[in-house]
Amino acid sequence: MTLTGPGGTGKNTLGYALAASVADAFPDGVFVATMAGVSSAAGMWASLSQVLDVPADGQIPPGFFTYVAHRRVLLVLDNLEQIADADVVVRELLAHARLVAVVATSRRPLHVAGEHEFAVTPLPVEAAVELFAQHAKRVRRGFALTAGNRGDIAAVCTALDGLPLAVELAAARCKLLSP
Repeated sequence: MTLTGPGGTGKNTLGYALAASVADAFPDGVFVATMAGVSSAAGMWASLSQVLDVPADGQIPPGFFTYVAHRRVLLVLDNLEQIADADVVVRELLAHARLVAVVATSRRPLHVAGEHEFAVTPLPVEAAVELFAQHAKRVRRGFALTAGNRGDIAAVCTALDGLPLAVELAAARCKLLSP
């Protein structure tokens, strides 16, 4: 499964929630490999080896598969868009470690066999307004969504294209500013 969409739509949050909801199906665990600072296939293998606690002698293929192929795990591969060969790594991983499942987050699909792409889209205005109100209540005691401020909040959320991360950041400013 690859969760795709622009930055700030909530791909990471959705990926973590998905992994938590199916964790019981993976007796050897659920592991998150954050790839934000990775730029190559070698870096991906190193990150995967680290999160899976693969010994130094098996941190690159084919030795990697000796330590992983028998494990039934879910890997959340977070932020793959900047890795040109991410598809090659995932393809090789799935071919040699058939018990491993992958949830990837990226701005683009990987185009690997069996991939299910789920496009994570920005929030509709009403959902963004509710998210804004939730986060504003966390930073400003007594904040309430009212008929008087709903239009202003909707305008802010519309200007932010309904991107959850942007809405959350804007709501944090309610500590100092009104909507």
